[in-house]
Amino acid sequence: VSVGLELFPAPPDPVAPILLNCTSDCCDLPTNDIATVPFAPAPLALPQIEAALDAELPGGGTPTARALARALRTFEGAADAGTALRAARYVLLATDGGPNCGAASSCSIDQCDRNIGGACPTLTDAGATANCCDAEPRGCIDQTATRDAITGLADAGIKTFVVGIPGTEKYVALLDDLAVHGGEVNPAGPRKFFQVDATRGVSGFSDVLTQITKGLLTSCGLALDSVPPDASLVNVEIDGARVPQAGANGWMLDESTSLPSVVLLGTSCDRMKTQGAHSVRIVYGCPTLGPT
Repeated sequence: VSVGLELFPAPPDPVAPILLNCTSDCCDLPTNDIATVPFAPAPLALPQIEAALDAELPGGGTPTARALARALRTFEGAADAGTALRAARYVLLATDGGPNCGAASSCSIDQCDRNIGGACPTLTDAGATANCCDAEPRGCIDQTATRDAITGLADAGIKTFVVGIPGTEKYVALLDDLAVHGGEVNPAGPRKFFQVDATRGVSGFSDVLTQITKGLLTSCGLALDSVPPDASLVNVEIDGARVPQAGANGWMLDESTSLPSVVLLGTSCDRMKTQGAHSVRIVYGCPTLGPT
């Protein structure tokens, strides 16, 4: 699995570490199409992702539509560079508020992010409710452009998981709409997006990521990127446990195509379809495990 990271907002000309730490509603994104952490195999990318997150503090606006458009260009750039993207492609959008930083010149109070989130002064001197977007229209909710960006990803075969971390409680209808257009609706409900439990802190976010991962690893056919030099040295591990090859509940190597696939059989396949898995590894180099 190859992964990358895009932080938004981010400086127009980022350097490592990023250290944006906005003190205002900044809406910046880099002028280039290079992700915060470019696509790389997970063992290489994850330490870089952890370092980037450790170096950054949340802050600024929420330029979601432009961040998603950058994600699409990142996928396109990876394909142009020859990066292997044979498997399914996904975006995981984690946000703590409604999308803003759009091109609107004005909006009503019910479409002003600061009013919705409660960060706007409640009343003016005249006793009327203030519209904080009158002075700063970049705070207007940018739902249409964000929906169009997610739809553009879906049209390119890239589905989007929408994750609402604490702070999105007042935007649930908006995030539900984005999740539907992203093509990955939460099967457990009741919300269509994946909502992080605000009372569980970091573990709540981990729970959501585990749910999404197990929902992805449900296929009984696992395509390989190359032909094994010796088929008798291939093994399959599901959640760290090696699966014997022989028998109705084992697996087979389908070599009918130019690049072979491992196909799970019987109860091994049933488990993947119904329960999913945290991890599936195809390991080469040791004699294939036979029946136990």
